[in-house]
Amino acid sequence: MDGVVFASQIYGCSFVIKQDGSLWVSGDWQYLATFGLSHASIQANDNRFQKVANIDNVAEVMPIHDYTGLIKKADGSLWSYLMSTTGAERPLTKLTDDVAYVVGGQLCALVKTDGSLCVLKGAYDDTGVWQLTPEKIMDDVVYVKGAGYARGRASTDSHVYAVKTDDSLWFLKELYDDTGNFELIPEKLMDNVKDVYVDDIYTLVLAKDRSVWEVKFPNLWTDEAPEIIKITDDVVAVEIAVTTPPHIIEHYAARFALKSDGSLWSWGNRALGTGSNSFYGGACGDGIIVGDITEPVKILDKVVHLLGTGAIRADGSLWVWGSYGIGDISWVDSIPEKLAPVDLLLPVKILDNVKMPPRMPSGLRLALGDVLYSDVVAYINGYAIPANNIQGNTYIVVEDLLNYGFDVKWDGIERTLKVNGWDKDKKFTPLTVEKETVLPGKFKYKYFYTDIKTYLSGAEVKSVNIDGQTLIQFDLLKQYGKVTWDGQARELRLVIN
Repeated sequence: MDGVVFASQIYGCSFVIKQDGSLWVSGDWQYLATFGLSHASIQANDNRFQKVANIDNVAEVMPIHDYTGLIKKADGSLWSYLMSTTGAERPLTKLTDDVAYVVGGQLCALVKTDGSLCVLKGAYDDTGVWQLTPEKIMDDVVYVKGAGYARGRASTDSHVYAVKTDDSLWFLKELYDDTGNFELIPEKLMDNVKDVYVDDIYTLVLAKDRSVWEVKFPNLWTDEAPEIIKITDDVVAVEIAVTTPPHIIEHYAARFALKSDGSLWSWGNRALGTGSNSFYGGACGDGIIVGDITEPVKILDKVVHLLGTGAIRADGSLWVWGSYGIGDISWVDSIPEKLAPVDLLLPVKILDNVKMPPRMPSGLRLALGDVLYSDVVAYINGYAIPANNIQGNTYIVVEDLLNYGFDVKWDGIERTLKVNGWDKDKKFTPLTVEKETVLPGKFKYKYFYTDIKTYLSGAEVKSVNIDGQTLIQFDLLKQYGKVTWDGQARELRLVIN
């Protein structure tokens, strides 16, 4: 199909939304019947995509269970559908308007444009038809995170968390009475929350001070409040990644934290930890073994992007681990039978020169090396420009080129810094350069990885970061003129005619 902007699938039925807002369905005959689409017969599925005629401007489709689901339209209205079990078409039911977004699961929550949080309660009406009704729970909600089927708590079929405008985190406690009816009670968990990460069982909270906390529910058959346990500090990104092999029923989910220095840490059941297996010696310390690890263990360094069960390092290499999803390493021929992927999880490099995502985690400061004091002075058309020594090469700040006749443009959305050329008519406003008094070769400060892409006349060049400034090697400017080196005078000069 062409023009597809959204797709979802549940129990053999596929939903597709096209650019024109039309909804297309294929698969299970019961869903086809629900939307009034043709099907061969009862119990017969149809893999052809058919357009639903009685609804337009569809923005999203969200199956809730195997028998009901939601449709959000572009105008913010929310509709429900109920799967047909008889082959007869069932009309869509409008639930509410002004919906910003919906979090689906066993308990479905929605945030409206006014910041109010509602949940959809289901019950059978007098005719025996299942109906969903929005019920307002709280106000001043910024966003909601949740998942269905939380385990380890008898009174909770799902867990939904809300972050309010004051950065407080709330848990929607789901309590049932003797008749099976339930009431949702908002329960405040903590303040100063930056983000929440939720899967079917586990919940992690990243606080504004970069500490990570895990929400642990009490033992089964208790209604006590959840316990909030601090895990580690100085974290810029968090993931909960399922590491269960496909043939294992139990739900294993390792937790991962990327720290501001680029180190990646793991904990939880089926997490990665240090081991004594010499076969993988050198891959990550002493090797990596599966374990139920309660304390975070370092598994990689120089990581700039965390991808669930994978990571991209500063050198552009892609590393994966686990025996499920992206981390499937069963194809590695050299793994001994006794150390099959089911029993061994470790980072494995599978690709180099991977295209980086457009933005690295906020707060990441991955030090790549040292800037040293230098006695070399760099000049552009006779005017000195501040310079830095990195690995024996002279680097200058790209933004400084604005003062030396260059056209430099910053794009904050694309995070690009472009030097478009040199203008001979542009006035020079050279910066003051003072001679270094410290012995050349002494440590000055660190330089860091940056996700900013730097271009010289359309060609991308390597760049690094120092205190928010982007540096490139001075020699790269030779495309604009002639670069000469005077070893006796310790001068590097660019002359542009």
